[in-house]
Amino acid sequence: MKTFSLSLGSALLLAACFSPTGSGDPTGAAETAGPGGEPTSATGESSDTTATTTAGTVGTSDAHPTTGPTVTSDASTGTVSTTSGEPCTEDDCECTSNSDCEPPLTCEKGQCVGCLDDSACSGGVCDPVDHVCRKCREHSECSEGACELDDGVCFPPGLTTRAYVDPNEACAEQPCTPDLPCCSIGEALVNNIDSEYLVVQLAPGTYQSVVNLPEDGRKVALLGNLDTIFTVDSGGNAVVQLGVGGALTKIDSELYVAGLVVSSGQGDSAFRCSSAATLWLDDVQILGYDGRAVAVTDCDVTLRRSVLRWNTTSIVADTNTVLALENVMLAHTGTGAALELGGNCDARLLYTTIADSSGHTFGLLACNDVTTLLTVRNSVVVSDLVGDTVDCFPTSYDVADSVVSTEQLGVNGDQLLVLDPSAVPSQFVNWADTNLHVVPGGAFTDRAIWSSTHPRTDIDGDLRPTVDGTVDVAGADRPAG
Repeated sequence: MKTFSLSLGSALLLAACFSPTGSGDPTGAAETAGPGGEPTSATGESSDTTATTTAGTVGTSDAHPTTGPTVTSDASTGTVSTTSGEPCTEDDCECTSNSDCEPPLTCEKGQCVGCLDDSACSGGVCDPVDHVCRKCREHSECSEGACELDDGVCFPPGLTTRAYVDPNEACAEQPCTPDLPCCSIGEALVNNIDSEYLVVQLAPGTYQSVVNLPEDGRKVALLGNLDTIFTVDSGGNAVVQLGVGGALTKIDSELYVAGLVVSSGQGDSAFRCSSAATLWLDDVQILGYDGRAVAVTDCDVTLRRSVLRWNTTSIVADTNTVLALENVMLAHTGTGAALELGGNCDARLLYTTIADSSGHTFGLLACNDVTTLLTVRNSVVVSDLVGDTVDCFPTSYDVADSVVSTEQLGVNGDQLLVLDPSAVPSQFVNWADTNLHVVPGGAFTDRAIWSSTHPRTDIDGDLRPTVDGTVDVAGADRPAG
C-alpha cells in the first residue's frame, strides 16, 4: 500500500490512520455549482506549497495531498552572467539562447527556465506560468486526463487505457470507444481488467448500477461532471466500492472519482473503501442517500470540494483510516454523528464546514477509541443543539483557527470562537434547508489564518488570501466581498 504524509499547515503534522448554492429536492438532480478552482485550472481549486524542485524532476513535499502538490516558487530559473559570460542560475541574469543557461535549463523569453512542457517533468507537469516542474494537482493537468493525486504524478502515457461510458446506450458488448461507448462502468472495468492504469470517461446521464473495484494493483479514474448522476438501490453494498469488503484481503489499488453525483437511492453506503490504498473524491455530491454517505475501513480517503446533504448517515471512518476533508460541506440531518471515527484513525479537516441539525445527542462528532486523532484547522464544526453534541476523549482532537459550538472542542485548541448554539442557524444562508453557504460579515469572518499550504479558493472557486498569515473566513465557503 502506498503511504503519504499529510499536512494541514505548519502546525498540522500528525501521523496515523486518518457548493453548490440553493435548495433542492434531495431526490432530484445535482445542485448547481462549478468546482472550486485555481484560476488556471479547468477542474478545480488547488493549493501550493513552497518546497524547491530541480528542473526536470517533480518536487517532493510533506504536504498533505489535500493541500496541493509541490510548486517551485523560488525560481528553478537560471540565467547567464552578464559579466563573465558563463552560464549561471541567478535571477538577475539574462539569456539569449539555451547555451546561456546551465543545463538542463532552457532559455525562454530572456530567462532560463526549468521546463517548457510536461515532457521534461518525469511524470509531473510544467507550470504554465513559472515554467518549473511540479506535481499535478488536478486531473485536467495531465495528458492522459488523470493524476495520482496522492503522489502528484500523472497517469503514464503509453500505459494508460481510456474507456468511455454512456448510460443512454443499449448494452451490446461495445468496445468502450468514443464512438461505441460501453453502457455501464462495470462493463468498462471488465473489458479492461488487465489495464493497470484506466481512465473511464463518464457521459452525462443517470447511472443505475453499482461500481466495484476489487482487484489488486490497479489505478482507476472515474471522471464525470455534475450531470453524471447515480441513483442506485445498492442493498447491502456500496454504490461505489474500492476493495473486497468484509474479507481480510488487502489490495494495493487506487480509485479517483471526480464530478459525480449520488442522488437518492439506498443501501449500505454511497462510497466505501475497505482494505485498499487510496480513495480520492473531488467535486462529488452525495444528496439524500438512505445509508452512509462515506464508509471507510483501513484506507486513505480524501474529499475535496464536495457536498454531503440530507443523507441518513454521513461519514463513518472505522479502524486504521486516514481521512482528509478540504473545502467540504457536510450538512448532517440523519442518525448517528456527522463524523464517526474508529480506533487508530487520523482525521484532518481543513477549510471544512460540518453542521449538525439532527437534534439528537452526540450528533456532531463521535470517537470510538482513545487512539482516534482529529485535527481541525480553518473550519466550522457546529450544531444548533444545546447539550452534548460531542462524544470524544479530549486527547483525541486538536482544533485551532476555527469556530465550534461546544466548549468541549476547545480544550486543546487555540484561536477558537465558541459560538452559542442558538446563534448557529443565523450564520448560514438557509439552515433549515442545510445550505451551508454563509452570510457575509458573520461570525466566521477573520477566524481562519491562511497559509501557503492551504487552498487558494473556497468550494465555489472564490479566491482566498494568498499571503501567509492573512486572516480569512473559516469553513468551506468564503462569501464574496
